[in-house]
Amino acid sequence: MKKYIFANQSNLVAVLFPLFSSIFITFFLFYIDEGLYSFAWMKQTAAWIVFSMYVLIFFTLQIGIGVFIFKNNFTFFKGTLIALLSLIVGLSLCFVFFRSII
Repeated sequence: MKKYIFANQSNLVAVLFPLFSSIFITFFLFYIDEGLYSFAWMKQTAAWIVFSMYVLIFFTLQIGIGVFIFKNNFTFFKGTLIALLSLIVGLSLCFVFFRSII
């Protein structure tokens, strides 16, 4: 029998927590970097494209870390730990990727 990802409420939280935390992490990074401590970057369409790429990177990392390291029983502590790990790994990957382009 196949398991569905939204079979119960805890699986829904296990997906929504990484989504919202990746959005909030990216908003903070864009606030301090793109907007120079403002939300002026929101007026630019290209900034939203880059924003969505960062959210996708952080969200994918959080889901991957959650599936492979913390296999089941999602808790707030594990979600926070996953978000911090994805922030470290994601920023490192973005730095390496964008450093090789320049």
